[in-house]
Amino acid sequence: MITRKKLHVEVCEGPSKMDLFLSLATCMAKKPNQPVKVSFKVAPGQQLEKDGGPGDDYRYLATIRALEHEDGSGNSFCIKGTLIDNGNGRWKGEIKYPFTGYFHASPRKGYVEFTKDFADDK
Repeated sequence: MITRKKLHVEVCEGPSKMDLFLSLATCMAKKPNQPVKVSFKVAPGQQLEKDGGPGDDYRYLATIRALEHEDGSGNSFCIKGTLIDNGNGRWKGEIKYPFTGYFHASPRKGYVEFTKDFADDK
C-alpha cells in the first residue's frame, strides 16, 4: 500500500536572488532542455525518509516557475517550482516533485512543501 504525505522541509542554504530570477527567466522563456537549476540545502536534522534518516547536507535541485513578493522588502518571496531529486544518496533516480514554499533571499533560508509517496512496510 502507498501512503502519500505532504512534507514540509526547512531550507538552511538556498540560492541568491539573482539565481532565483535566472531560473524563473529560463522557465518563462520555455527552454525545457536548458533550465537553470538552483540548489536548496535541507536544514540539519530534517526527517526526509519514513525511517527517520537525517537530512544532513542533503540538497535538492529545483527549477523556479513562479516568484511573488511576500512583502515590500524585495528579498522575501513565495515560490513555486519543481524539485528534482537526483539521488544524492537517499532517494534513487531523478524524480520530480512540484512544490510551493517561502524563501528569504537575504539569509537564503525558507521552506518548501511537496507531496511524496511512501511504500508501507508489512
